Amino acid sequence: MKLVINFLLFLIAVILFPLLTPLNVVIVTIQKKSIKAMSGYFLDTARRIDVYGCGEFRALLNLVFITKNGITFKSDGHTISHFLGVNQLAGSLSVFGRMFTKFLSLLDKNHCVRAIDNSF
Repeated sequence: MKLVINFLLFLIAVILFPLLTPLNVVIVTIQKKSIKAMSGYFLDTARRIDVYGCGEFRALLNLVFITKNGITFKSDGHTISHFLGVNQLAGSLSVFGRMFTKFLSLLDKNHCVRAIDNSF
């Protein structure tokens, strides 16, 4: 029974997040009275989701993005990009890890290496 209740709570959270996000964006935009100020909002939100994802999906990330002797993803407050950058410098990214870091660098030059010390 506990499993069913916990699964239902999980489903509610997964459903509410995408439903509430657009409404929250509108409210924050109105409160800030500036679309330009939303840049910081989006970056902060992306970072929080990234930190959450790093901890939540660490088993998958460790399997897909790094080699066996790579520096493992952890739930320690760092982003996925941070661990990709650390492994990029250590030379322990898998093929998928290298492809993903190249993709992120197309969007934001040297994103993963800069994410090691949050120098954005």
